Amino acid sequence: MEKTDFERDEVMMAFLCDYIDGELSESEKKSFESYLMEHPGSMKYARKVIAGRKALQQFGKKIKARPGFEARLALRIAMDNDRQRTLSH
Repeated sequence: MEKTDFERDEVMMAFLCDYIDGELSESEKKSFESYLMEHPGSMKYARKVIAGRKALQQFGKKIKARPGFEARLALRIAMDNDRQRTLSH
């Protein structure tokens, strides 16, 4: 299967992400949508990414972290950061 422009180009992937997140200006959005209309493979890829994002958003509403998870995560990150600083010196 041939790669899309999104898979080959980080700038294009950034545009796709900004498009999905609603962060493009109106003119950028129109230009991007025109691009998608002219590139069916990229349009198909974008639709799959949008559908995947929606599915993850729905799934995320059903999942709850156990109490104390965020505190344990923050502690673990701090410990890992300290270890990395120690190893780099």
